[in-house]
Amino acid sequence: MKVLSGEQMHEWDEFTIAHEPVSSLNLMERAASKCTDWIISKKLHYTNCKIFCGKGNNGGDGLAIARQLAEKNILSDVYIVEFGSLGTPDFQINLGKLHSFPVDVHFIQHPDFFPSIGVKDLVIDTLFGSGLNRPIEGLTEDLVRYINLAAATVISIDVPSGMFTDKPTINTSVIKADYTLTFQQLKFCFLFPEHEEFFGEVHVLDIDLHPGFTPIGNTIYELSDRESISKIYKP
Repeated sequence: MKVLSGEQMHEWDEFTIAHEPVSSLNLMERAASKCTDWIISKKLHYTNCKIFCGKGNNGGDGLAIARQLAEKNILSDVYIVEFGSLGTPDFQINLGKLHSFPVDVHFIQHPDFFPSIGVKDLVIDTLFGSGLNRPIEGLTEDLVRYINLAAATVISIDVPSGMFTDKPTINTSVIKADYTLTFQQLKFCFLFPEHEEFFGEVHVLDIDLHPGFTPIGNTIYELSDRESISKIYKP
């Protein structure tokens, strides 16, 4: 199985949008629904669910998950890190949809706005997804450190926030997840030993990206798993 870069995974999303065809908003809804179904099926025992969102499409996933959980009478509190600018279009649409549901939405502008997080809480991390190319800093870094100190159960969506997709993440703050729900294919970042303490149990969720996609550029890394080895192994 080829291991694609963060940019190539983004290209696969765009290829699916163009050739299925499907809107980017509906593809986000599809990905979020797979996460929601997994979270419900896991039957985690927690007191409160807190979803932390950035303003990119990863944050849009978090808003969609909050709405889908609310549709099943599972309520959460949503905390959006305020960067002083509008979110992506799909983020904004999902934020508008969420206002029709009994979900409390909070905007974090300063560490004083951080909510209390108990060890029995469930935290869903949708601050940053794959494609991050620089260390997080400022308010977001403070929030990541705060979440890590809380020792709650943490689920990261796509990749733990702060983790680089295509290279080792060293000497910077990264969410320490108990579970990571990534999309379609195992990311390169889950193969670095430096990252083991951050991603917990990794679950690859099939979101039905278009099977006709061929990545542009080099895909020099390939993962040999038990299934592929069993096809060529001879006693």
